[in-house]
Amino acid sequence: MLLFVGVGVNAQTRKLRVPNGSTGTPPIVNVNDNKKGENIDSNEPTPQDTSPSSDTTVILKTLDTYLFGDWHKTTYVFSWKHNPYFNTVDKRLAVDTSINNNVFDYPFFKNDVGATFLGNSGGAALTHDYSKRHSSKGFIFFTPYSDYIYTRENIPSYNTKGPFSMLTYVTSGKKQISEDNLKVLLTQNVTPELNLGLYYQRYGTRGVYQNQGTDNRVFTFYTSYAGKRYSAHAGYIHNRVSNEENGGIRKDADLEDPDKDLQIIDVNLSTAGNRLRSNGYFLTHSYGVPLHIFKRSDSLRTGEGTMVYFGHAFQYLRQYRIYTDEIRGEEEKKYYDNYFINPTKSRDSSFTSSLDNRLFIRLQPWSPTAIVSTIDGGVGLEHSKYCGFSPNQFLYGTSDDTYTDLYLYARAAGVFSKYFAWNAFGQYVISGYRQNDFLLDASARISVYPFSRQLNLEGRLILENTEPDYFQQRYYSNHFKWNNTFGKTTNTRIEVALSVPDYMFELGLKQSIVSNLVYVNTTPEPAQESGTISITSLYVRKNFKAGAFHADNRFFFQISGNEDVVPLPKISLNARWYAQFVLVKSVLTGQLGLDTYFHTKYYVPAYNPAIGLFHNQNEKKIGNYPMVDAFVNFKWKRATINVKFTHVDQGMFNKEYFSALHYPRNKRMLRIGVTWHFYN
Repeated sequence: MLLFVGVGVNAQTRKLRVPNGSTGTPPIVNVNDNKKGENIDSNEPTPQDTSPSSDTTVILKTLDTYLFGDWHKTTYVFSWKHNPYFNTVDKRLAVDTSINNNVFDYPFFKNDVGATFLGNSGGAALTHDYSKRHSSKGFIFFTPYSDYIYTRENIPSYNTKGPFSMLTYVTSGKKQISEDNLKVLLTQNVTPELNLGLYYQRYGTRGVYQNQGTDNRVFTFYTSYAGKRYSAHAGYIHNRVSNEENGGIRKDADLEDPDKDLQIIDVNLSTAGNRLRSNGYFLTHSYGVPLHIFKRSDSLRTGEGTMVYFGHAFQYLRQYRIYTDEIRGEEEKKYYDNYFINPTKSRDSSFTSSLDNRLFIRLQPWSPTAIVSTIDGGVGLEHSKYCGFSPNQFLYGTSDDTYTDLYLYARAAGVFSKYFAWNAFGQYVISGYRQNDFLLDASARISVYPFSRQLNLEGRLILENTEPDYFQQRYYSNHFKWNNTFGKTTNTRIEVALSVPDYMFELGLKQSIVSNLVYVNTTPEPAQESGTISITSLYVRKNFKAGAFHADNRFFFQISGNEDVVPLPKISLNARWYAQFVLVKSVLTGQLGLDTYFHTKYYVPAYNPAIGLFHNQNEKKIGNYPMVDAFVNFKWKRATINVKFTHVDQGMFNKEYFSALHYPRNKRMLRIGVTWHFYN
């Protein structure tokens, strides 16, 4: 474990008086999200771990930086996402040490109320909420794993007053079919400004069905520096996916036989597999220069006054995918319609690399809390290389397609006290593969305080014009090939949300209008819909509490204007109802409850291993099947123990417990998880 060294040129010494009988650790976590106005505090306070016999003086070194407000001085550890365009704090994140910190088995259920997935841990997934479906830029094959992987846009940064570590291990099922998930976080400040950290994550399973094993891993090393004028975020990110692919079960009716061993049910492919890798290195840093125009220099606090920040951002990213199979028997051969290279074996590979550099200037006219607090601008140059198989390579050797995109971007933002905040970002590609792509993302929030309760009204407008992914345009493999000339896709989205954090309530409406959408049809191959599609969604999040009873509810309603192109469930919901009680005061807390997921019937997307993507199907509608898990959770000091009996309703309704076409969800099994936090 890393050691904490309390030194720093810009550090200030502060004494904290800890009363007798209270914990000797300052508050750990969880600050309000300044951008959204959402309360992201833990649902439960951190249990007291020590009870000093007398008053204790704790000497802490505190930051002197423009990045954060004074709240950080009394927070033991806090986290945030940085903005790789301007090196600012994009969003503050909760470091959740409560009893609810590990309630979601799969990451896509944390990010959305429902998802289509392959039934196992570490497999491909597609969210129900259309607005949350984001293609992996430059390499579409990572899109089904976007909720598992880390990028420079979503990697969290930390700042701690001492060493902070987290270990999570979850296992379920018998050894021969077990799912095993592991997360390890080590983070510590070497000085009050400089933080170092490691994060490792693994989602995997041996598989309930034949050839269903998964091994999905992430490793990151990251560092951040939050100085008085200079700040930086840097790191290395490695994502790895090594999954066996069985193409789903061959006969859905096999699930109806209660005596049939699921491990011998026939599957479509017995030896196929996908391997994906990405390696990324990034650095975003900036230096602030004060311009003493309105006040004398000795009256300026850190980050106040007219400030100019000069910055640079860099990223080098390599991504590749290899699909392999070996066809055994006539039944397996029927799964694919085409064999363009070899009638029995496949080894398809795709590769891309990119080098992205940005130079930017941030101007703060006066104060970070002014109605016009920042005016920012930058220029970027991204050099990309794409490589995929082509028959010409037999004659002329391998060749790469290279492109250089030159783009401009800008942002302006401001706040008015605690009542109003706004933000607008724009980007335009001047030349290159994505020439004339543009993005406008503008949002505003109004906060009022009737009866001393915060009420937030938020609005957002997104205008986007994008070139299709390179591998949607051209691709050649053993089973699929295409050479397309698709036009750009235009997306206009309007979002409105009303939230009352004190009442744990949020209501939102989203309206998307998409023109020239590129999608994967039933063939399955990329296709472009020439018309316009309207997608309307309404969501409600409301948590109730009455004594020991809790009900955490998420409801999502969605209508697609063209279900042949964008099939969506009308209703998706998640209801987590439980009783929470204190077993030993300040030591042990317990929960007992049920967790339910449900969506209405629709043509749930199918999945094709050879292209590694979800695609449309018109063979069978799936849905109207509730998935119910029973759970018992315990919070013992700094450890959380989760015991869950998944799919307890198996066999109560019907055997149609599919998540994707021909991909059943896991059968009933016992899942046990432990999360332990370590800090001084």
